[in-house]
Amino acid sequence: MNEIKLLECIEFIYEKGKIKSKFQKFIEEIEELGIRQKKYDHYNLIFNSRNSFSKTDSDATFIHLKENDMINA
Repeated sequence: MNEIKLLECIEFIYEKGKIKSKFQKFIEEIEELGIRQKKYDHYNLIFNSRNSFSKTDSDATFIHLKENDMINA
């Protein structure tokens, strides 16, 4: 409960040209890491047992085509 009161008492700076406190930078970094972790958890659910997936179409699969250097096309 004390953490919530502490965050309410501190004024965060969002203006351009102002210097943020170390505490504000730390809090913003933790929030960013939480968002990134949610994204990675979602990707792991999509991966399941596959080696790769497309971010735009999770049902799509990739096909590896072998290139033949002897064909002059």
